[in-house]
Amino acid sequence: MDLFERMTALCQTVPYLADKPGFGLGWDTAEAFPGEPDDNNVFPLPGWAQGSSAAGEAVKFVRHVWNADNPPPSLAYWDRHHRRAFVAWASDPWWG
Repeated sequence: MDLFERMTALCQTVPYLADKPGFGLGWDTAEAFPGEPDDNNVFPLPGWAQGSSAAGEAVKFVRHVWNADNPPPSLAYWDRHHRRAFVAWASDPWWG
């Protein structure tokens, strides 16, 4: 499976993205992230995700996975033990 197929498969697991062009219907960065990146190399959200915090966060998640120049703050640097702790929490999240 190449990177584009992996990104499509990932997006298909995210309900907000599964049926969206550029995401779950076939990974296409031009469709997924319209426009040019900002000074921090962050691409803008698609219009349909801008008004929804849940959809916007889903897009940000896959954008972080795709854009190695702008990884998620912690996950990119953690070793497997730290990532395992995150996955365990994420499988049954709670907040203080």
